[in-house]
This record gives sequence, structure tokens and C-alpha cells, in this order.
Amino acid sequence: MKFLKVYFSSRWNNVLVQLDVKAFREVVGDRVEKLVPEVLRLVREKCFHSFGLENVKIVDKGSKITVFSSKSSAEDYGVIARAAYLLERELLKRFTGEFYHVVSCFLSRDVLPELCVAVYKVDLEEGLDRREGYRILSLICKSLYREFDILAGRISGSRVGCLVLGGGDVQKEFLINVEEYGWMRLTFEGINSVELGNRFAVDFLKRLVSREIREKLRGKFYVSGREVFEKRSIIESEVISVLPGFEFSVDLLFDGHLALYIHPRHRVVAKKSVWDMYGRDRLEVLRNEVKLVGRRVHQTPYGETAVIAGIRSDIHPYSKIDELGEKTVLQYVLDFFPDTCESISEGEPVFELVRGSNRMFSFPSLLKIIYRLEDLKAMGLSREAQRLMQIPAKGVISLSKKYLDVVSPVSLGFLDVEFDRKPLEVEFG
Repeated sequence: MKFLKVYFSSRWNNVLVQLDVKAFREVVGDRVEKLVPEVLRLVREKCFHSFGLENVKIVDKGSKITVFSSKSSAEDYGVIARAAYLLERELLKRFTGEFYHVVSCFLSRDVLPELCVAVYKVDLEEGLDRREGYRILSLICKSLYREFDILAGRISGSRVGCLVLGGGDVQKEFLINVEEYGWMRLTFEGINSVELGNRFAVDFLKRLVSREIREKLRGKFYVSGREVFEKRSIIESEVISVLPGFEFSVDLLFDGHLALYIHPRHRVVAKKSVWDMYGRDRLEVLRNEVKLVGRRVHQTPYGETAVIAGIRSDIHPYSKIDELGEKTVLQYVLDFFPDTCESISEGEPVFELVRGSNRMFSFPSLLKIIYRLEDLKAMGLSREAQRLMQIPAKGVISLSKKYLDVVSPVSLGFLDVEFDRKPLEVEFG
């Protein structure tokens, strides 16, 4: 989920729904202070009161606001998590105009075995650039999977976690040969059981499963975070492309099943790149900077999303800037998108983008505006687009199963997780 998180506190034996105010601000912008009270009211009603859970309290710590009922327990985790997920989807549709449909929940066929997260410290060189350190850790995780069939993920700037079966022996040390960096030593520090009371371990499992789903689908689909879209448009227009797809999330339920939520949706993007929209004219792009800053964009060729933070009119594709060391901006972009060399023109201005907490550079020829409902209304296309994207109830279930078939099974290295094709429950609204 984007801004609503659900946790179980073993200390208090309560289920907590947490509003991430910073993440919510990225969705609604300056309206955040006005909208937060309404969101908290809906959380109380839909996640607690609707299940007969009274005595709801709110703890406001500024950037994180937690809502919980002292009457809740671990048995309520599944229904509260699902209610929070559906509420967030409803709010996203209301505040952003995204085209969502019904969410379907599919459970793993079997209860997961006892799992643990083994934490290892990596001996990295002191003073190493953070991005370089993250790259090394990512390479180590890939090596652990390739050489030892161990699914691993980055935990911090110098630690990785490995998913292991509970009750088994844990290797105390690894020596990994990391490409041009040489041999790296991983030293065991501790172990965490994957259970609802252990937020760190459960979140780690969910991140790993989500990552494996992304890796499985990347190349066949446009994949950006938990959003997956087909590489085809369902509408023929000179102005827009409507890409069918879905958003997914995973959760660990109280009974030990893994839940996969599939939410069919569409993305409406400009047919032309930003560069082509403004006649491939550098000055025209710069003149429209105010209109472009803050817009969400679809990055070709892989379909990742980002937000335009600004246009660097002071540099060009062959400029070397401090943030990139010895690389030119063009070299930096081609490292991520090697197949785009021929589509980038020398006269293009450099765009600065934000994706989560990361800042990056790109060019307008690689970016397509993601249209909002108000954009389509202004172009007179909203009714036509909504008509084409309307899916009947039975069609939603069928579509969810279609996407489930390309996701399932999910490999966790030593374990393949298959999901039952019968949805747990489908709600229509």
C-alpha cells in the first residue's frame, strides 16, 4: 500500500493502521493537512467500527499517525488489512482520478512453512559512496541466489537479510566474489522469525515476494513498483494510449497463508513523448516548465513512473555534473536504458525526476505524461476513456485470474508459492 500500513503489535496484542503523512503528501500535495482528518475518520469507520471494534484511539507523531482499537487482536489482522487496502484504493481514485476496478484476494494454496530472516553484516570499504554500496549489496544478493539458492535482500547500507527455513542451521559466514569488487565477507549477526508480531521480518518477506513478482514480469510487461501494465493500448487515438494492467500487493495473514491482492486498473498516457509534444523544440519545452513540473510521467522503455522535479536548462546531454562524477548525463541515462541511444537528441534539455526518495535524470524523448481525469475532461476524452475502461463484475474476476496466472507460482528460492485461483472474496463498489 502507498500511504496506509497495517501492523500487528505483539506488545499490545492490537492491530494498528498507520497513515504515512509524507507518502500521503506525495499523492495529494498541499491538500494534505485539510484531508488528513477525513482519512482518519474513514480509517476508524471502515477498518474498526465496521467490524464492531470500538474504543478506537489515535496516536499522532507528526509524520506517522497510528489508529488502533484496544479491542482488536491478531485474529482481526486479515479483515483490517483488507479493509485498509480497499480504503486506500478508494481514496486514490477520489484524490488522483486513477481508474481502478475491483480488488481480488488470492491465498497461497498452502500455509507457509516456518521462515526466518538471517541478518548478515557486509565488510564494506569505509567512506564508500552510498549508491556504490547499494550496488555491491544488490550484487551480493544476486550471487547468494545464483550460488546458494538463497533469496536475499538489502536491509541497510551494510547489511543483507537472507530468507531461511526455521529450525535449520544458519551459515555463520559467506565469502562472495563480487565482480570487479573482489571477495566480500558476510558475517552472521542474528535471526528473526517471520511472524505477525515481528514487523521487520514480515515486511522483509513482503518486500522479497514483491521483488520476485516484479522480476518475473519485467520484460513482458511495463513494471513500476507494484504497478504492472501490458505493452499494448486498448484504445486507438492520436492523443492518448490506454494501457490495461493491475496493481498488486502481498500480505501475510494470521493463519500463515500468503495473500496476493490483484487490482485491475488502467494507465492513460500521452501518445507522444514530452519532446514530441512540444515540437522537438528545446526553447518550447523550457517555456512550459511550469506546466510540466509536478507531473507524473511514464518512462520508456520499461514503464517506470516518476515525477518531474525540474528542468536543468544549464546543462545538456554531454555535460558532466558533480552528482555523476566523471559520467555525462547521457552516459548516466544509457546505463539504465541502453536501448534508447538513438532516440535521444543532442538539443534535448535534461529533466530532473523524483521517484520515491531517489532523484534521477532523464530526457523528454523518454518521458510520456500520465494523464489525470481532469486532463481527459479538458481534452473532451473522459467519457470515451471511461466507457472503454469499464469492466463488468464477471470480467473483473476473469481479468484478475488472467493476471494471477502470469504471477503464480512465485519462487522463494527453496520454496515455490502457488496461489489458489478462487478469490477469497470480491467486493464491488
